[in-house]
Parts: sequence; structure tokens; C-alpha cells
Amino acid sequence: MKDKKFLIVGGIILLVIILIVGIIISKNSKQFELNLPKEEDIQSIKLEQNNQGILLSGKEEIQEIFSIIKGENRITSFKSENDIPVDGYNVIKIDFNYEDSIAAVVYIYFKDDAYFIEQPYNGIYPFNEEEFNIILSYFS
Repeated sequence: MKDKKFLIVGGIILLVIILIVGIIISKNSKQFELNLPKEEDIQSIKLEQNNQGILLSGKEEIQEIFSIIKGENRITSFKSENDIPVDGYNVIKIDFNYEDSIAAVVYIYFKDDAYFIEQPYNGIYPFNEEEFNIILSYFS
């Protein structure tokens, strides 16, 4: 009888510990969301790669780039801690501009067989090759 009570109390204590650890972990795993201006506020988008810059101010171009970057609920738990990606390949900087100032900056790049969007001091988000190539095509 004592052994049974010991097992039940031990099981309850173990469950409480697991629950507390789970709560602590879930509170510490912050989720990041892209911080972009409203599409209608964007007056131009500047793309930069290898010291080559392209300024896009057409409504259709802005809409295309914005919708690609915004994507469907881009959320991540990976934090960006740099001004620019440190070791990405084929890095493209994208400035979203309005009223003669930069509203937001993101970088897209290829690293470790995957594509990413990185917003400095915000998050690092998964991206795909097709989206990357559409933006890259503006340099051709």
C-alpha cells in the first residue's frame, strides 16, 4: 500500500514538474513577425545586390515584391541579431521606402541549402527558391 501511494505521489510530482518546465519553455520561445509598412504607404522599393541598385516605383512592381516578402503569415522563432546577414550567399537587400525615408529593410539570401528572409534585429524567416528567383529576375 505504501509503495502504491509513493508511486502515485511521485507520478503527480513528475507531472507538475513537466508542466512547469513546459510553461517556462513556451514563454521563452518568442515568435517574431515581419515588420513591414502598409502596402499602400510604400512609394518605392530599392533592391540592391553586389553594389547594383534598382529602384522600383511602379504600383505593380511594388505589389509583387511586397506580396512575395509578406507571404502567408511569416512567423518565426529565430531571432536576427545583426545589421546584415553575416554569411549568406546571393544576398539581396530590399528597402521599403515612403516619404523620403526607409520604412523597413529586409534581406533575402541562400544559406545551407535553404532560402531565408532576414529582418535585422527581428527574425529570420523561411523563404523559397521560386520567390527568390522572381526578385532576382529584376536584376536581369
